[in-house]
Amino acid sequence: MNHSLRMFLVLLSASRAWFAQGLDRTESWSLHVAAAQEFERQGEILRAEAEFQLAATAAQQAGTGSAAFAHVLDATGVFYDDIGKFAEAESCLQRSLAIWRGLLGPEHFTIARVINRLADLYLETGQRRKAEQLDLELWICRVEQSEPSGDDLLQLIEHLAELDSLRGEALESEKLYRKVLDLTTQRGDSVSVDRAVALNNVGVAYLRARDYPAAIQALEPALQIWQQLRGREDRNIALTSHSLAVAYQSLGRFHEAEPLLKESLSIAERYFGPDSLRTANILETYARFLREQKRKAEAARMEARLRRIMQAAGHNLPWSQQVDISELQSSRHR
Repeated sequence: MNHSLRMFLVLLSASRAWFAQGLDRTESWSLHVAAAQEFERQGEILRAEAEFQLAATAAQQAGTGSAAFAHVLDATGVFYDDIGKFAEAESCLQRSLAIWRGLLGPEHFTIARVINRLADLYLETGQRRKAEQLDLELWICRVEQSEPSGDDLLQLIEHLAELDSLRGEALESEKLYRKVLDLTTQRGDSVSVDRAVALNNVGVAYLRARDYPAAIQALEPALQIWQQLRGREDRNIALTSHSLAVAYQSLGRFHEAEPLLKESLSIAERYFGPDSLRTANILETYARFLREQKRKAEAARMEARLRRIMQAAGHNLPWSQQVDISELQSSRHR
């Protein structure tokens, strides 16, 4: 029996035992969230979404202003962001933020975790104004005063670096990314999720600046770390491979770009779903690659599939025609 199935059966058994003992059913939301996250790891997106809905129903019994309901909204928002349902993700995270501010006060440093998740979403989808309204500099100060060694600070600095990159402030952005890399080095994290995230984001910043050799120098070790930590089938592999393929393609290294595009598309289809906006972005890159290679029939098939996804989503890709896929900052990947 594989580890994923074993874990789910344990969760299911625990859930049944809990209810058999007559314990408070309002606490069952946490078991539904755990089951949903396990289904997502297995690529069972519809089953994961159903479990999140059950979690919300259970948590509502504690009240829609409760910590339980806020936790469910947090986890559901991360899930929707993962699979490319950005509007749904924003709604969940904004509602969660409002609850936490009511429970803890608007300036409590632990709220930085939700701020990071919203920043991740806004920056990835190119919503710079919304990201600026989060006031990341102020949150960095709050977290530095309260929990200077925590992961939340690392992520806030990464997000501010990406925001600077979107503003065109390349030097400031690079300084902040280098600070993150230095912090991971100081922590002894030479092979860690934090290190992979930081390297990926440095690479994405260089992609924006069209410094493709520098992007490759960051993205290649990021990909190696992900493979070492998570194997070759993890969703982070898809995203970093996609960015690295863009860098290779931009330098005319087509024989290296295409295997990465194939790999990233295959993983994205499995983990995000064949009709996800995340999958659509990789399709867009791949179709452009095929056009450049004069493989018009293959490109046309991918473009037709891309149009179907976009029509079903009812809007254009927020990052259409861009190359800066960088979904890795959020704590969901850590």
